[in-house]
Amino acid sequence: MLEVCLVPRTSAASQYPGIYLFTTVARLMRPVWNYTCKSVEMIGTFEQVYLNVAITDADAQQSVCSRVLIAETITSSSVYCDVVLLITI
Repeated sequence: MLEVCLVPRTSAASQYPGIYLFTTVARLMRPVWNYTCKSVEMIGTFEQVYLNVAITDADAQQSVCSRVLIAETITSSSVYCDVVLLITI
């Protein structure tokens, strides 16, 4: 899987602007429903910082959220990632 991330240049301090390509098999990817494309897409941990992803359809505000999780239990992947980072640091 290929994750493509655009970090735009901003006037405030942020991540270094550029286009980042991630291709390793160890990426934490999760499926979400994209309202615009009306299809399932996979998003990675780097990209999801810049997206508004709702947990359920009831939580989704069409003017704000462009994506919704396929299943509510998928959010545990981000919790697991945080726990692993805390243990390894």
